[in-house]
Amino acid sequence: QEPLLAMKQRTTHEDPEFMSTFFKASRLHFIGMWKARYQQLLNTLPPPPPMSAVPPGQPRLVFHIDMDCFFAAVAIRGRPELRDKPV
Repeated sequence: QEPLLAMKQRTTHEDPEFMSTFFKASRLHFIGMWKARYQQLLNTLPPPPPMSAVPPGQPRLVFHIDMDCFFAAVAIRGRPELRDKPV
């Protein structure tokens, strides 16, 4: 039998803290707390140096790096059967 199906059902009746402990241990909670964890990390760093002024008449340059391609390449490297397939 499937191990998860064989487990005893957990309810708030038996454990009033079930919902909060379940949520705190979930992936959804981990993802949802990303911003707070990141902000906490940033607060430990020294302040960044000031941005240099853009010379008059020069456009400001902004880079956007899409890392999806990088992560797909890493996934394919470890799983050659995915090569030449959409990842």
